[in-house]
Amino acid sequence: MIQDITQCDFKNLRILDLACLEGHYAIEFAMQGATVVGIEGRESNVQKAIFAKDLLRLENLTFYQDDVRNLGAEKYGQFDIVLCSGILYHLDCSDVFPFLEKVYEVCKRFVIIDTHITHTPNLSVLYKNYEYKGHTMLEHSANSSIEERLKSKWASLDNITSFWMTKSSLYNFLTRTGFSSINESRSLVQEDRVTVVAFKKYPIEIKSSPETEKYIEPDYLEC
Repeated sequence: MIQDITQCDFKNLRILDLACLEGHYAIEFAMQGATVVGIEGRESNVQKAIFAKDLLRLENLTFYQDDVRNLGAEKYGQFDIVLCSGILYHLDCSDVFPFLEKVYEVCKRFVIIDTHITHTPNLSVLYKNYEYKGHTMLEHSANSSIEERLKSKWASLDNITSFWMTKSSLYNFLTRTGFSSINESRSLVQEDRVTVVAFKKYPIEIKSSPETEKYIEPDYLEC
């Protein structure tokens, strides 16, 4: 997908892989020649990723053990491409919106988001005067310890519940955050999962049509 969109040599790209687990995607991007940063919250995953990086002698790849909620341009700089795969649906409703704003902040060209969505929302959340719908999902037992949660590698780092947005709420938030267009991949269709590419907005004046220049895209409607 990245090659299809950019049509350029990976050596000219700086890529960020968020919640990269053991670094599979990050390692592949680095082997293709990109400058890559992988951020992962669990130490055991980072150790395995660094082992593979060192074994393959990938000097253009750096892994950090950090919570993706700490993301920011001041800390990590900006990236041509941000990969946000398999993390969005592990964040709760208080974190998912600020997190996506930080993704926008560090992104220069586009972000690839692979995430679960819901068709049966049971919660509405107000963020910056806009309503977003989603479904609350259980990540951990309320009685679990931090150590137990860290051992559960396919769940959140610490939050007990997560917030799966509807597709319309996700698309509306991305648009309001500043992404200019959202393209959905149809190569792998799953009922409760989407893969989308959201492009960073760099607005230009439409000179040939004043009416088009004034046009405001309508919100995506909730089903």
